[in-house]
Amino acid sequence: MSYSTHVGISDIIFLDTPNCHAADHPSSTHSRPDVVAIDHLNLLNNAATKLQAKSRIHWPFIEMAMEFHSSGHSFDDRLRQAQGYAAYLLAARPDLDSTLGLLIEKDCMIIFICASSGTKMVKVKNQTAPQSSPQL
Repeated sequence: MSYSTHVGISDIIFLDTPNCHAADHPSSTHSRPDVVAIDHLNLLNNAATKLQAKSRIHWPFIEMAMEFHSSGHSFDDRLRQAQGYAAYLLAARPDLDSTLGLLIEKDCMIIFICASSGTKMVKVKNQTAPQSSPQL
């Protein structure tokens, strides 16, 4: 499944990738983010990887890695995994000064901003809409 959005002059596409590992990481990691955001035009303009890209996503084309809530793992495990994906992405993309990672939980979203100076975490809580007050 994929979703796309138009940002500036480039198309960002979000791809479900839970069962395939991203290829060509400098450390040969076999990480499998649940969803990756890729720059579609950048991917298609690179003729050397055009055919390979149809079957696998390569780390150098990933713009952001995302992880979703999974009852099979503890919150701390999911947190470490999502933060790790942001760090893996920074290592795979020397053209970037920083990278983003995202963890989507049932009640919050956690954004990781990874740079050479370290990783910052921003937690955004899901707030329910205010209920209407009862009539008197």
